[in-house]
Amino acid sequence: MPTKVTGDVNSGLTYLALAYGVVWLFIFGYLYSLNRRQNTLRRAIDALKPEETAPQEEEAGNKLEDRKFISGLDAYGY
Repeated sequence: MPTKVTGDVNSGLTYLALAYGVVWLFIFGYLYSLNRRQNTLRRAIDALKPEETAPQEEEAGNKLEDRKFISGLDAYGY
């Protein structure tokens, strides 16, 4: 003789779905908050960095070539 518990099951599933939705809202809210904090920090770091100019980029390229020569990679065609 089965007992009818459909009202209780439906009520439980409703609460489960609501709890699931609330958890996801908290997760998305937290991720949004982290994203805003990261963007704020990135802007602050960029404001502290000196602006790069073309001569510094050329110097960096020369240093790379020097490292290749010193390591001996150019001698073997790498």
